Amino acid sequence: MNIEPAELYQFHCELNDVNPPEILAAVNPKYTDKVKYGSKQFWDFNMTFINYTISGGRLANAIQKGMTWTAPHEHIRRHRPRPEKPDYHTTYRVKENIISVQALAIDSDTEDEKSRFEWWLNQPFIANQAAFLHTTASHTEDKPRCRVVFVLDRPVTVQEAERILKGFMREWGHVDKSCKDAGRVFYGAKDCTVSTIGRVCCVNDALDLADNNRPAVVAPEFDTVPVSVNSKFLQVAFDKLLSNVLNSKDGEKHRTLRDISRTMGGYIASGYYNITDCRNSLRAAVASLPNVANLNTAYSTIDQGLDYGQQSPLHFSQSIRRQ
Repeated sequence: MNIEPAELYQFHCELNDVNPPEILAAVNPKYTDKVKYGSKQFWDFNMTFINYTISGGRLANAIQKGMTWTAPHEHIRRHRPRPEKPDYHTTYRVKENIISVQALAIDSDTEDEKSRFEWWLNQPFIANQAAFLHTTASHTEDKPRCRVVFVLDRPVTVQEAERILKGFMREWGHVDKSCKDAGRVFYGAKDCTVSTIGRVCCVNDALDLADNNRPAVVAPEFDTVPVSVNSKFLQVAFDKLLSNVLNSKDGEKHRTLRDISRTMGGYIASGYYNITDCRNSLRAAVASLPNVANLNTAYSTIDQGLDYGQQSPLHFSQSIRRQ
């Protein structure tokens, strides 16, 4: 029995206890293949997108039928005089016309394991924030390619969308850098494979990832670290990491808690620490802080950070430079 992506998306949202928003997106039902830049069809292609209010699942349906999508935009031709064409006016699809953005995507075209669904589904941020993945038109089993699609919990401006996308570029350095444009078109892929996750991306989390995207806090700064790491050293290192949370200031608490949780997760993966001890210590630390808006959210940040960090084991270096 064939089940359309829209049905699967709704089903997974219900399983995840997620209420998916209806989003505004521009879809072109007229063209179901790539349109060559500069061709006779290219002008018409950029003039025939229709703004629809749809669910993430219905967007997946359109993609599987080969339809192209992009950010919703006003149907206004902008006057852009050129020396040879002083009365030149643009097509509708220019950045100034973008109404808002509530669906984002990144492309993975490495043609190796990092472009397979399994690799992406093992990324904690993707598993918790992405709507669905799909194979792209040039995908083959031997040379995999895919796209990750996010449905945002609220519409964002062009500037916010591009901040988020640049953060994604830094987080996953192998993705296609041309995806950083909020007005980019994403061609459909007829009969592509869709993997439904059924999550809604929290804009605040995505902006936080973008604005603070850097390696998690490194190991404590000692002039030398013993080659054979003993229990005393591990306790000193642990206390120093925890002190970052205990000393975090208002406005920095969430970022610090996230980064320290990720760092501890890396050390857990290497066998230095026990996950229960780390979780309990981090929870106790954040509970002792003043002005924490929501402890349950903070505890969720800890759990996600520990999970995320365990994907990339960390090891104490033989020598660590002071900063």
